[in-house]
Amino acid sequence: MFDDSAKLISRTRLKGADGLRGFAALWVVLFHIWGAVQRRDTEWVPHVIERFFDLGFLGVDIFFVLSGFVITYSLIGKPIDYYFVPKFIMRRSIRIDPPYWATIALAIAFLATKNILFSEHQERLPRFENIVIHVFYLQDLLDYPAISSVFWTLCLEFQFYILFSISVWVIYRTSFRYIDKVPISFIVLSLIIMTASPYLRFTENSMLIQGTIVPYLYQFLLGVFSCLYLLGRFKIMELCSLLLVVFSITVSLKSIIYAIVPLVTVLILIGSSKQWGCFQFLVSRFFQLLGKISYSLYLTHAIVGWASASVLIRLFDGRFGFIGTIIIFILSIMVSLVFAYVFFHVIEKKFIELSKRFGVRSPKK
Repeated sequence: MFDDSAKLISRTRLKGADGLRGFAALWVVLFHIWGAVQRRDTEWVPHVIERFFDLGFLGVDIFFVLSGFVITYSLIGKPIDYYFVPKFIMRRSIRIDPPYWATIALAIAFLATKNILFSEHQERLPRFENIVIHVFYLQDLLDYPAISSVFWTLCLEFQFYILFSISVWVIYRTSFRYIDKVPISFIVLSLIIMTASPYLRFTENSMLIQGTIVPYLYQFLLGVFSCLYLLGRFKIMELCSLLLVVFSITVSLKSIIYAIVPLVTVLILIGSSKQWGCFQFLVSRFFQLLGKISYSLYLTHAIVGWASASVLIRLFDGRFGFIGTIIIFILSIMVSLVFAYVFFHVIEKKFIELSKRFGVRSPKK
């Protein structure tokens, strides 16, 4: 698929997306570690910096747009045959499931250790039933308590993989392979989704079934259409129209920052892919390293980083004032980064390599 368009986005140009993923992961880490150190005195922190940390949860919005972009990019040169859907899901599962399962075990181990070391703050360990439900990303759909605060996004990611693969198969097997642009029917459907999706996210009108991807689907679609634009399958005016719809609805319902983040993410993805100079910092070694370990960092930081901050706060016991707070904050971030680096090489990297041996293969020339 997209064989003639492959030259429009090279792997080198995709490094901007890798760096942006690293930034998003670090922003989420700052948000959670900042939440932990706020148990100490933080009134001395400048408001701009405090606000930046407080908004770190929006790194997840960047992840969702990125996911739509990168997953669409991954189809370059791939055949959409009758076995595409199960092969696609298998490949993604091999890639993301084992690190996720390892993190479930890590969270339980940390909780058990905490109950032993700090017996005055006992917490009940997850039941076996809850663990099994987590394994299959069903905890939010079935309303079970989360084992880790970051797992909800993985549930939505996996729903996206299923919807995306089925949609690609249906569209491609019917008409998409015969034309050089996105079918108008798909654009109209996407426009409807992009109108309803943010509305469901930012209002009290809830879904009949909780935990579905629908309130966040507009962000995944923004990533999909950004990639299709770069591949020459989608016009810039069509993309701008979709962005305007999402921006207008979001601004009418929520703070403007919620509208700006996905819009800027699209801009950065396009700009870095076209190698605009203002986004070249994303291809620096630091952000490329962050991008490489971003999944491991995102999975583990809420466990390891938060635990590190909690232990350090207990050890410092209110001493050393703002210097102590800075030390706790920096050390907790460093522990999160180092642990993620080790976790990546010990666990995640093996399954990245394994996933490349499965799933869709490029057709022989």
